[in-house]
Amino acid sequence: MARGISTAGDVVRTTVDGVSVSQLWTEFSDTLRLRNEARDNFLAYLGFKTTATGDQIAQTSDVDDMERASEYGLPKALRAPGVFLTLGFNFDWFDAASRYTWKFLVDADASQVEAVHQAVLEADNRLVFKAMMGALFNNVSRLNPEGLVVQPLYNNDGTVPPEYGGLVHAGTHSHYVTSGAGTMDGNDIIDVTRHVTHHGKGDVSQGERVIVFMHPNEAEIARGIVRGANSAADFIPSESAPAFLTDQTIVGDRPPSALGRIPIFGSLGVAWLSESPLVPAGYLAAVSVAGSNDPRNVLAVREHVRPELRGLRQVPGSSSEYPLQDSTYSRGFGTGVRQRGGAAIMQITASASYAVPALYQTVIA
Repeated sequence: MARGISTAGDVVRTTVDGVSVSQLWTEFSDTLRLRNEARDNFLAYLGFKTTATGDQIAQTSDVDDMERASEYGLPKALRAPGVFLTLGFNFDWFDAASRYTWKFLVDADASQVEAVHQAVLEADNRLVFKAMMGALFNNVSRLNPEGLVVQPLYNNDGTVPPEYGGLVHAGTHSHYVTSGAGTMDGNDIIDVTRHVTHHGKGDVSQGERVIVFMHPNEAEIARGIVRGANSAADFIPSESAPAFLTDQTIVGDRPPSALGRIPIFGSLGVAWLSESPLVPAGYLAAVSVAGSNDPRNVLAVREHVRPELRGLRQVPGSSSEYPLQDSTYSRGFGTGVRQRGGAAIMQITASASYAVPALYQTVIA
């Protein structure tokens, strides 16, 4: 237990370079507000924000035709499809703390204090990304706090996907597939993309797009893909690519350098390509993206029902004089697949059996 009489010297009002600690607290609060307004890259474009514990998603695309009118008969009545699947969404709390002694603050400059704040922002970004990637890569269902089943993508569990374009699927249908070879080629990217588009997802005419996320190891291979025996399409670099010489002509538009804040390094066929070291090496994740916070996006991102408890928050510590000295960063959220056909995962392996990558053996939210 601390003993002694507190003095005015215990409250540090400026850093060593003269920046007011109150000003730093305000700056940190502003950066959190801007971060939450802009949303995380993947939270906004791969997910749909909700406060619901789960949703009922229609599982049939059956349509009826108009009938030939008779002179005396009444036309048949049409109604919305009545087959729905209940999909649960998880929720949990995560936090981190920043603590500074007054001796540290006496000698620290503003950049040292800000470095701790930036480290927390990076940790939060990684948390959200890992949670959303884990919800995609892990093919095992789980329960949310309310007891609803949080489902993965289609995983051979007996669920029959809706018919689309005359293509009928069975209850053994799975979106966790393998390449059949130990090295990735262009046809692997095309095949995993087709697993999404054959459900009607990623339709460019409807404002959707398939993005294939991959590790930098696979990204380097993708950059060298040309049309031939192992690929039905050429790799096309995005607008952010360095200048290059070629004796060939690009037909059509080059992909943009980013979608929102998701970096795009190129395209292959109808898919745009994005790389991240947090995507496990040896795996491809094809994801249909409809837009920022669009209900057609593959994942649900569940937030708290109370608006003031959403996003990343910084909660002041016990000192009313100086809340920056001891504060807690908190985020409450959870994930769950909302469109089971909206993404597909391919493991690059000669094995016929999909294995969940070690990084995502446990879904963290």
